[in-house]
Amino acid sequence: MRTELTSRLSALRSRLVLVAGLGLCQSCDPGTTRPDVTPFPEARTIEVIGERPAALAVLHRALVADSFPIAHLVARDNWLETPWFDARTLQPTGSQRLGADVVKLRGWAEPARQGDALLVIELVFRQMADPSVPARRLERPVPATDSIYARVGRVIKVVEDEIGAHLDGGDRH
Repeated sequence: MRTELTSRLSALRSRLVLVAGLGLCQSCDPGTTRPDVTPFPEARTIEVIGERPAALAVLHRALVADSFPIAHLVARDNWLETPWFDARTLQPTGSQRLGADVVKLRGWAEPARQGDALLVIELVFRQMADPSVPARRLERPVPATDSIYARVGRVIKVVEDEIGAHLDGGDRH
């Protein structure tokens, strides 16, 4: 009797492990299109009211309305990115141009509180090129004193005004 109970428990445990493993595999998507980068700590963040796809759509509209060039918008993976562009004219540039006046913007909509999203927006530039180093390691955050940083702040304010933001999770930079 005890052996039969142990056998049943073992079989049940095996099934539970199998079901849990299948659930984990289905929740992971190795085919994500998101760039393999972690935003810099200096990235602007704001917790907005609404689900991630809606929050990303509002951010996208606000950027386009302010003439930011968008190279990639992937709603399924909740991210967007501009090409490298001139910070003064907002015109795309070649990826070979370097310096503080050539920037790239990336935006992610991350999970936050139930029904809300955390928008993360980073602005980066490259001072130098080195083919022996991964490109991301050469990127630097745009300083908060730069005019393009202020312009992105105005875009974030438009997003906040349109969909609302949590006061305790507002723009942290």
